[in-house]
Amino acid sequence: MLSFVMNILLAALAVMMMSKGRYGATRQMAVVPLGAAVLDTLTFGAVTPSMTPGLSALLVVLQVVILVSGALVLHRDRVRARNKQARRVRRRELERSRAAFEQALEQQSRVAARQRVCA
Repeated sequence: MLSFVMNILLAALAVMMMSKGRYGATRQMAVVPLGAAVLDTLTFGAVTPSMTPGLSALLVVLQVVILVSGALVLHRDRVRARNKQARRVRRRELERSRAAFEQALEQQSRVAARQRVCA
């Protein structure tokens, strides 16, 4: 039963990494949990926990490590995407303020030039 639940969690993580990942590395890493779930499903009846309890425990630990590391990779991907979007917004605001400043400076120099001509 635990193996079935872990396979569902691994497959769900792989789907989330493929669909929610913004970067190619995250999407490529989705193969790891999916491969682990497929391999565990294919070898489901071959090794029983009563035959090799140590190996079964190691398999569960490795699956948990894959789940946690995949979740961390997905989290870092989302943080990187959010930071990249924030940098884009700040850059646009800086460009707008710089353009507005240059426009105001140009207008001020025109007014000063007119005042010199009139005086």
